Amino acid sequence: MKNIVLVDFTPESLDAVQYAIGFNQTTKDSLELVNVSELDNKAETDTKLKEIARANTSDQLELGYKSLVGELEDALAEYIDQEDVGFVFCGTHEVRFLERFFSSRVLNLMNNSHANFIFVPKNLKTYRPINNVFLPIFSDKHSLQNIGALHYLHKHLSFDISLVTNAEPGEDVKNNLIVASKLLKGADLPYSVDYFGSSENDLRKNLASLAKLSKSDIISIVNLTESNLFNLGEKGFVEALIRNEQGLPVLVIQHQNNEVYGGFHSTGG
Repeated sequence: MKNIVLVDFTPESLDAVQYAIGFNQTTKDSLELVNVSELDNKAETDTKLKEIARANTSDQLELGYKSLVGELEDALAEYIDQEDVGFVFCGTHEVRFLERFFSSRVLNLMNNSHANFIFVPKNLKTYRPINNVFLPIFSDKHSLQNIGALHYLHKHLSFDISLVTNAEPGEDVKNNLIVASKLLKGADLPYSVDYFGSSENDLRKNLASLAKLSKSDIISIVNLTESNLFNLGEKGFVEALIRNEQGLPVLVIQHQNNEVYGGFHSTGG
């Protein structure tokens, strides 16, 4: 499977490169550095990408690179879908002022492409082995869709899964928990169930802290932000989570309209 890491030469993106290298050395997938620039800057960008690729290529992983020209979101989304990319690695920064009212560029990119994203927060400098995945179970049944991607990754990474929900789950959450348990058992994936907080809102607000407390190495959620302006609650949740201060990477699986939970239902899988 081909994965890419977005590089704009900021410290955050270079940290994401190091995380992506460690991850892809483990999964044995191919990895490509990708940047979008103006035509006048393409030659300089190519040189910078080539230097990064050359400095980080090893016997375990050969890094490719690609310099795109055009508008960031449009050019990247087109390339991601055209190349059938499986995972996009992306460093994160603080939310800018206008992004508090509208979606950030990376959220718009995610909503306009078909790949799954792994966000690397600014305080995570290197790859840490993934031994435990923190998987919240919410009332929306679509939150179960990331189990397929975890099934795929478990072929390459040996990890346990922590299914997490609030202490007083409603019927929707209980049903989702039952389905998740059956899917994980059927896929022979090791898991446990934990309960945190008195409500789903409690769980959402403290998700990264709880994941850190449980010694998880990555958080896995489904992208339910959609691309409309008014889904502010879900957008705010995702924007905050991918920029968490606990230094935990966040695997965001794309929501699929045709509900298939049995296999790795994702582009590139």
